[in-house]
Amino acid sequence: MKRALSFVLAIIFIFSLSACEKPRESAKEFSLGGNYYIIRSEDAVDDKSVVAAMNYISDAIESAYGVQPPLSDDWHKKNSPIVPYEYEILVGSTNREDSIEFEKALKINDYGYYIKNENVIVVCGGSPEATLEAAKKFCLDMLAYDGKASGSAPVLSEGASYIHQAKYKYTGVALNGTPIEDFTIAIPNQSNINVATELVKKLAEYNGHKVPIKKYSELTGDERGVICIGASSREGRADASLGQHTFEISSASDASGITIAINNAHSSTFPACISSFGKKISVRANDTNAVLSIAEDAVISSHTFDGVIPTWEKKSEKAEKICDGVDYLEQLYYDENGLPYRVYALFVDPEAAWLYMGSTGDGYDYSLDGIKKENVVDHMKGAEKNGVYSIAAVNGDFFAISEDYRPRGLTIKEGIVVGENTSRSWVGYTYDGKMVIGTSNDYKDYEGKLRTAVGGRQIVLANGSIATIDLGTDFGDTPHPRTLAGYKKDGTMILAVVDGRQKSVSNGAPLARCALLMQSLGADTAINLDGGGSSCLIIRRGDDKFETMNSPSDGVLRKVYNSILVVPYK
Repeated sequence: MKRALSFVLAIIFIFSLSACEKPRESAKEFSLGGNYYIIRSEDAVDDKSVVAAMNYISDAIESAYGVQPPLSDDWHKKNSPIVPYEYEILVGSTNREDSIEFEKALKINDYGYYIKNENVIVVCGGSPEATLEAAKKFCLDMLAYDGKASGSAPVLSEGASYIHQAKYKYTGVALNGTPIEDFTIAIPNQSNINVATELVKKLAEYNGHKVPIKKYSELTGDERGVICIGASSREGRADASLGQHTFEISSASDASGITIAINNAHSSTFPACISSFGKKISVRANDTNAVLSIAEDAVISSHTFDGVIPTWEKKSEKAEKICDGVDYLEQLYYDENGLPYRVYALFVDPEAAWLYMGSTGDGYDYSLDGIKKENVVDHMKGAEKNGVYSIAAVNGDFFAISEDYRPRGLTIKEGIVVGENTSRSWVGYTYDGKMVIGTSNDYKDYEGKLRTAVGGRQIVLANGSIATIDLGTDFGDTPHPRTLAGYKKDGTMILAVVDGRQKSVSNGAPLARCALLMQSLGADTAINLDGGGSSCLIIRRGDDKFETMNSPSDGVLRKVYNSILVVPYK
């Protein structure tokens, strides 16, 4: 009742008349013309509904008067006073005071118009979509325009107005025990406005109330409820460890009130954030009121690609000790369509074994132009001839397969730089016995410290968080065979292969699935190496027998530029 009364008083205050009331006889009459500017908010430049509303009004004026007024925005120099044009039609929420007051009185689906005088006309809705409806109603009532040529030159009157009050499912709404009207949405800066706006829409579905948006710096400390966007607290602190493609939703209460946090909700995550937020709200309601709740102290963690990539369910696994400090794991997964996915992984204790770059003839050639190419087993045999006895191996860098087999990234063999640092990321093994993964820019910190290095491409995990998975690209989203390298926080090295392109055997993995896989294997940081027909994992079975553990998609081991060999210390 209080909210409804406030709405009525606000409308009376602004218009001093009721909706659709005929203008007073003393009201001044005037016509629209080319001296008018149609104004929108500067922030609405990409909002299709607001732009459509402006164009609709412009077309209506051209139809009625034969002139087309210019479109503009409400930009003004920071810390300078707002200087409006003499004649303005304000569309949607702008920085003009009349527009602000009008929009403030509207719920999310309400809309209307108000002709203050011949200098100021407000056409606005409680949302961009409602603003378009307001434009259509204004043009129909005032200009006799319904999208078709009117051919008339109507006269408008001061004070004319219209308000459409939409119907909403509930009258009263509370979130975690606090009225929705007492909540504020906090954002770090204007770059987060999209997620905040979508959240406003989501919460307004219940009773139309639009939760106000403020920057963290604008919070007063008196807010009973705050929904934090891109942070975990009202102070605006974000958890940087979440990574680009992960977000968390949490709820807590204390003496300051209710705080709901949607942490790490930037442009790449906010559609998934809002979807997850909506799904996690539980609703208890009667005919007039709704109580919304998110479990307190329960952290909801999710990824931007949930529902996009196949869901894997592990069906079986088998483990084997290859030698002291080197363990093998084989896993079989099935997705929701019954398709299989096979994973092969090596876990290497850095105290028990080290990594060596395998190559054709165990050589140091930058390219293999004119040289007989070799596969990974050949690399292992070649290294053995030179006293390097490897127990297992995977393939390494991407290479120019149709040219001279030149490697695409950084290539270091026994401290000698065979292939220069390029723009690509890499995996290396240092002289002090650690696997490291870095970008091309990181190389300067390791120059001269790497005993072994092999180029890669995407760093799919970085410090425990999902990093580069190339969502929306063919390479990132296609379930290719993959080879991955990574390490745990304790230094344990992981080399893994996912088979693919064999429907009845294994169906490959997009990079997002690779990131989740390496997380499940315990990796803290991981990189994607060459895949496709190159992907293979080899284990030595005695002095002269080598077993290919996976099922290479070419049907045979591909000849590759380089490989990563696991060499026991004893």
